[in-house]
Amino acid sequence: MTIFDKIAALKVDDQDEAFKKALKVHTDEGVFIGYLVPIGPWVLSHPGIIESLMRWRERYMKFFLTQFQVSLEKTTAFVKNVPIAKDDRLLFLIYDETKSLKGHIGIADVREGHLELDNLIRGEKGGHQQLIYFSEQTTLDWAYTVLGVETVGLEVLSFNAPTIKLHSRFGFELTEAKPMHKSETADVLTLAYCTPEETNVDFTCNAMRLTRDDFREQFGPSLFEAQA
Repeated sequence: MTIFDKIAALKVDDQDEAFKKALKVHTDEGVFIGYLVPIGPWVLSHPGIIESLMRWRERYMKFFLTQFQVSLEKTTAFVKNVPIAKDDRLLFLIYDETKSLKGHIGIADVREGHLELDNLIRGEKGGHQQLIYFSEQTTLDWAYTVLGVETVGLEVLSFNAPTIKLHSRFGFELTEAKPMHKSETADVLTLAYCTPEETNVDFTCNAMRLTRDDFREQFGPSLFEAQA
């Protein structure tokens, strides 16, 4: 089974089946605190979930490279055409132990040996205080073990200090600070990579990277060995 087959197998049509395929989130002490439920076609029949995704994107819009006026229609189209349709993308909904929706975390640009961590948001209060931290830890453990990647990368705008601090706790290190150029139309603000001479903002897009060996050195054996 290829890395893409493993991702495709998680994108099911039924919500109950999606919960059965969810990654369980535990603390370092082994306390169960939540689920990472993979988004599949099932989510398109749950407008309340789509509405939550829309609200969270609107709230945290300044941290995205493309910024626009959100709508339920645009959010539905994004979910259908990107995390569901693309074979190199996957989005997990983060639920607490009571199955209350709290946020999401994704993977993108998946290829043999590497993927990008993507779209990490805590959308709602409640649940375990470190639910997002352990959700990222679980996602990384699963990616290194079940998907078998050797490296995980990510990109984060340099003014997003809390997220950079979170990723650094796992050992992610800065590999490049990319200059950015901001452009605007009537409907969309876009941040694009550029040369240092072309930049017109006072921040960068920071590329960070973590190897499987460095993750294992810090966190020890995987909880997903049986699924590898």
